[in-house]
Amino acid sequence: MKTKLLIIEDNFSKFFTTKHLLESQLKLQVSTRDIKTGQELADATAAFSPDMVMVRPEGGVAELLLKMKKRRSNRRNTEITLLLTQDFDDELIRQFELMVCRRVAAAA
Repeated sequence: MKTKLLIIEDNFSKFFTTKHLLESQLKLQVSTRDIKTGQELADATAAFSPDMVMVRPEGGVAELLLKMKKRRSNRRNTEITLLLTQDFDDELIRQFELMVCRRVAAAA
């Protein structure tokens, strides 16, 4: 069974860098989507039903790469979706992060 990882990023340059780094360094297939509304974000998250959620990964791309290497992520055991939410307010993203983290923790 594949681990489903959802990464939510609000900066296009970080989004672009993250996608290309994961694809080139770890040879992972990364699905991407540009999200415009809060409802679209909620729907995309529910449809993907992730095992792990990272919202604006702390430590940037280098930290994310180290975590993925440490977990020995590869295309056989990990499925990644990267969502770009560049038109969202910071407070909305923080609230969404808290809501999703609680839901994922409750499901585990």
